[in-house]
Amino acid sequence: MLNTRDSAKEYLFYFFDSFKFPLLRTKLYSSDTLIVLNLHAINIKNKVENCLDVSIFDDLCKWLKINFEILHFQDLEDPEFLNCSKPKMILSFDDGCFNFIENVLPVIKSNNIKCNLNLIGYSLKTQVPPFTICLSDALRCIDDSTAEYIEISGFTPTVSPLKRRALWDIEVLNYLKMRSIESREKILNNSDGRLQRLIDDCKEETKMMSAADVNNLSKLVELGNHSYSHESMAFQSYDYFKEDFFKSRDVFDENNISSDIYAFPNGSYRKDMIDFLYKEGVKYILLVNELKNSAKNSEYNRITFYANSLAEARVRASGILNK
Repeated sequence: MLNTRDSAKEYLFYFFDSFKFPLLRTKLYSSDTLIVLNLHAINIKNKVENCLDVSIFDDLCKWLKINFEILHFQDLEDPEFLNCSKPKMILSFDDGCFNFIENVLPVIKSNNIKCNLNLIGYSLKTQVPPFTICLSDALRCIDDSTAEYIEISGFTPTVSPLKRRALWDIEVLNYLKMRSIESREKILNNSDGRLQRLIDDCKEETKMMSAADVNNLSKLVELGNHSYSHESMAFQSYDYFKEDFFKSRDVFDENNISSDIYAFPNGSYRKDMIDFLYKEGVKYILLVNELKNSAKNSEYNRITFYANSLAEARVRASGILNK
């Protein structure tokens, strides 16, 4: 059930959509405008991840196909696509969860549109999710009253899980993922141990795609590297980042997966890491930053995408809320 704040937001989305603001906004873009939507899970009941119901995603794809030229990153070098009069759109999915095959791929195929999928090397090799997804799974599995009594060293939430659980979950996730591995391990060691046990004992672990799954994907799906470990790289050492990149690239090579795309996990990066990627032949570097792009960029801002209704989806996808 929506609270007062969420109800007011939903009303505003319906207001904007009913007066065709998203459609009007797309008509005002130049043909050089590129919007990259960053998506994760489709139709998974998870309070932490930015999810989208599959029926909303399907309807959104139909709307996007009419109003945008939906591309792969490699299409940005093709004059035929660059000279198209429509603004450009790329649907960029992260992580490589099996949910992509179950819920995203059928929609992509039925609408005959392209998308980008960025894979985690460790998960591709082992079919085991990284820490951030394991934490997300664990939080999804516990009730509000249990969450209230979890003590995490140094963590001071702005909300109670009994009142705004979704926001509390996001704060826990950000607190533990946006730091170095050593710092996170120290926090977990200094906490009461309850959260770590919940992560270790979670029975609803997200299923990850295998190399065979990836190699059987449609040509509509353009693949990218999403690191080996899925750690927030701005908080890791330069040497850690380099080793992580090489490990992930080796997994790609071992499974005959080629890619010149790299998507920084959690939108976390440093300038020296971008320079390193260029030296290693990466052509398309994906950030987050919640901004639109020029189609002529080589570093691409992405917009974190989620919606609870088609009206919200069209408003967010049109870029009205972003610079």
